Amino acid sequence: MIHTKLNSLFYNSATIAILLFFAIILNACNSQPTSRTDEVKTAQPKYSVSITKPSRNDVFRIGDEISFNFRVSDSVKFDSIKMTINNLYVVLFDDINAIRWNSTNAKTGSNHVRFVFHIDTLQVSSSTSLRFLAANKPEEYGYKIVNSYPHDTKAYTQGLMFEDGYLYESTGQYNESSLRKVDLKTGKVLKQYDLPDEDFGEGIARYKDKIYLLTWESKKGYVFNLQTFDLVLEFPISTEGWGLTYDNKHLIRSDGTHILHFISPEQFSEVGTIEVYDHERKISRLNELEYYDDKIWANVYGEDYIITIDPKSGQVLEKIDLQGLLSEQDKRNYRIDVLNGIAWDKKNKRLFVTGKLWPKLFEIELVKK
Repeated sequence: MIHTKLNSLFYNSATIAILLFFAIILNACNSQPTSRTDEVKTAQPKYSVSITKPSRNDVFRIGDEISFNFRVSDSVKFDSIKMTINNLYVVLFDDINAIRWNSTNAKTGSNHVRFVFHIDTLQVSSSTSLRFLAANKPEEYGYKIVNSYPHDTKAYTQGLMFEDGYLYESTGQYNESSLRKVDLKTGKVLKQYDLPDEDFGEGIARYKDKIYLLTWESKKGYVFNLQTFDLVLEFPISTEGWGLTYDNKHLIRSDGTHILHFISPEQFSEVGTIEVYDHERKISRLNELEYYDDKIWANVYGEDYIITIDPKSGQVLEKIDLQGLLSEQDKRNYRIDVLNGIAWDKKNKRLFVTGKLWPKLFEIELVKK
């Protein structure tokens, strides 16, 4: 009986020893380093792609077809190629040697172009910046005077709009800036809010039941109740304030450059910009603004013309020559300044223009040249 137990104990110990031996051998095999052959098989290939044509900041016109050439580190056929323009518009390609883009969806000014190349699970990218001019020369217009109305010769006109049968006008100059409600036919000021002496008033726009007013260098704007002219609040401006209008969704602000800023009227945050170009160059000194007919209308400071701008692309669409609005006698009799002020009467489809310190405000119709 004792002998049997001893034999059983011996056999159990031997079994355990054998199992431990094989476990040690197996563990040693699993812990061996991967061979160089295995490394080559499992490593991801590395590629680099760079754009060789066109060059960065090359200039085109909107609508041009642009061919792209690339330098690739290894000969490879990519599974897919995605092109984005300004991080929004997407075009897909499958052949790196046949990439051509019809630039109809470009904006004037600088456009960011990015390519993303896919092969298996690998992704590489390359980007560049291209500049665009307007596709065509602006259409040219003159004008016909329909009516003229009296205008305060002390009003240094900065902003102008026509709402609910009345003109609303903001005036500039330090110690003289104001917001006004004006009777069109008589030019009489019906209501006025005088800005602090340190503010130089600029453009205005209506949003709901309020008037938004910019200042030039104070880096702030004001919001007023449309009916009472009570001051509702102040808001910050990141640049100089020049012209202001509203496109039924955003406030649009100019700052004296060729850039227009699209602003949320509730949060006052910038939601986008466009750069304004005609078919030859950028158009700076954009001043008083108006929005109608799905276009932005803008005075160009110091010039006797108005331009219209495509709000999506930034292209100058039309140029309205307003030379000769004031008579030579008016110029002699009054201390006039530059053309500035555009207002659109939505109800009666009337277009009004005036200038700083002008004795008259004009209702005009456009005449194509």
